[in-house]
Amino acid sequence: MKKNIHSNKEDLDAVQLITQRGSSKVKEESTDVFLDEIVACAARICEMEIAAISILDNQGQRFKSSYGMDVKTSEKSIAFCNHAVLQEDVFEINDVFEDPRFKSNLSAQSDPKIRFYTGIPLVDDDGLKLGTLCILDSKPKVLTDLQKELLRTLSKSVSEHLVHTKNRLLLEKKRMEMDNFFFLSPDLLCEATMDGYFKRVSRSFIAELGYTEAELKKIPFIELVHEQDRDETRKAMERLVEHEKSVTFFYNRYRCKDGSYVTLSWNAIPHSASKTIYATARNITQLELLKEEVIQNKVKELERSREKFISLSSMTKNVSKELLEPANLIIGFADVAREMLKEMQLSNSSDERSHLADRIQEDLQRITRHGEFISRVLNKMNSEAEGYQIPSVISRKELE
Repeated sequence: MKKNIHSNKEDLDAVQLITQRGSSKVKEESTDVFLDEIVACAARICEMEIAAISILDNQGQRFKSSYGMDVKTSEKSIAFCNHAVLQEDVFEINDVFEDPRFKSNLSAQSDPKIRFYTGIPLVDDDGLKLGTLCILDSKPKVLTDLQKELLRTLSKSVSEHLVHTKNRLLLEKKRMEMDNFFFLSPDLLCEATMDGYFKRVSRSFIAELGYTEAELKKIPFIELVHEQDRDETRKAMERLVEHEKSVTFFYNRYRCKDGSYVTLSWNAIPHSASKTIYATARNITQLELLKEEVIQNKVKELERSREKFISLSSMTKNVSKELLEPANLIIGFADVAREMLKEMQLSNSSDERSHLADRIQEDLQRITRHGEFISRVLNKMNSEAEGYQIPSVISRKELE
């Protein structure tokens, strides 16, 4: 089924783009030499005073090109083309005054008075009715079969031209949208050759590094990379060019025009057919500075912990040493006391004194056991404190 003029909004918008008078590009299209020649040819072939290409939309009828009249627009309600566009072939009114549908039409009553009208729809490849190619005259007439056939041929040429123009404008619009995205994006965007030169860079790229686009295109971009990062950058290029694999979250430092460096995080993908590398980058210099600050804070915190650890270890050894001597003295005192009691028991066999000596002997044994336990604990503390491994170097990789 053929589509009518209202069936495809996107295409209608494109047609309106063609017929607008707003932008400079569209104004150039409004004086289309090809269409002017077509309408002049149609008028001569059919021996008519007027010929035109009309575009119909919701606002009315616009004449894309005309021959023999200066009218640019007309109301849709009185437009003969409003009827012609609904047909599948040539729509002919031999005498407007004799046709009850149009004899009261304002176009037939105002200058120039229209007595004859023929129009043929302009149809695109999808069956969308774009408008009409029409011929008009102030006298009643009848077209020959040859004139109708030639009119059909001309209408096909006009349709193809309008479709081509529509597609070109849509393509231009898409290209402008892509250019806007490329140039206005806050990310650093670029296109580069496989041999290491910039083809195109975004405005943010230029603003970030301080070079002009012409300056960036002149030199291999590897020369802008920090010397310490060049080997890794060459490996990333080898992955892109030789292995045709994308690179994600690759970091290197780029030299700005003022001599300073910024750290960039890259994502890049190769396109072998065009021998182009498409890449985006972000300036993560501030993020790297924050990361370095966090690492430095961790280093300081660990150093403080190390100092506390050393202090605690030293205090443990000192305490164990201080307590170890009294514990040993207690053990020694208990040993001496037991020997003295043994001698007393041997020299005096009184039951009462012997019983008392036994009790004292038991107490001294308990003191000895406790003293020995304390001594073992303190010796162990001292031994472990001396064996503590205190790190002298902190690994940066572990901190990151």
